[in-house]
Amino acid sequence: MTFQAYDANLCPLPDASTWNKKWLKKQSDFLDSAISKYFIGEVWLDDVLIRSN
Repeated sequence: MTFQAYDANLCPLPDASTWNKKWLKKQSDFLDSAISKYFIGEVWLDDVLIRSN
């Protein structure tokens, strides 16, 4: 599963790997908690691996 980040105007954001580490952690934690623990597979935010099963 791959998520791509967009702003409120639907313009793509820079790749997640270029984000501030604190902001990236906050977004990664949110995504990890929002995805069911029963989902089997990799979860990516742009070019950053969030979870791997």
